[in-house]
Amino acid sequence: MGIPPVDPTNPLRGPRWLAEPYARFGRTSMGRWLGINVLTPVDPYLLKWSRGRASIFGIYRHVQLTVPGRTTGIPRTVQLVYFTEGDDVMLMASSFGRPDYPAWYHNVLAHPTVTLTADGESHDYVAREVEGQERDDLFVKATTLYAGFADYQRLIDEAGRHLPILRLSPA
Repeated sequence: MGIPPVDPTNPLRGPRWLAEPYARFGRTSMGRWLGINVLTPVDPYLLKWSRGRASIFGIYRHVQLTVPGRTTGIPRTVQLVYFTEGDDVMLMASSFGRPDYPAWYHNVLAHPTVTLTADGESHDYVAREVEGQERDDLFVKATTLYAGFADYQRLIDEAGRHLPILRLSPA
């Protein structure tokens, strides 16, 4: 089967009435700070406690990406918002718009065969970074999923890096 499909125009797992206030707060400097410094560090414990069923970012569908660390080889798991095109899964390496790439992105570049887990099912995927028109088209879809990605893009541009989009295909 694979990872559950997510249409970027309707990505929600939680109640629809929460979507707009959730996204609006997430796009503020306080929401971004809270996401970086509080919610992201707490989320792995909540995921472990709930066996992957609950996440602080749970209003959106999410996937757990597990990839070996690029230097240690120790498996690392991170929770990410995603969307799909057919059987492929799209991930944004936005890191909340911070100037540095997220560690998981470097790990995936070093080890492109990864495991994705959603709804208690795990599947192996092979990742590649998309570029050019494909990347531009996927970025439009990503901003439909969550408008904050456009804010992150602006911050990343100011920092002098690019915002990678990864396409993961079933292995």
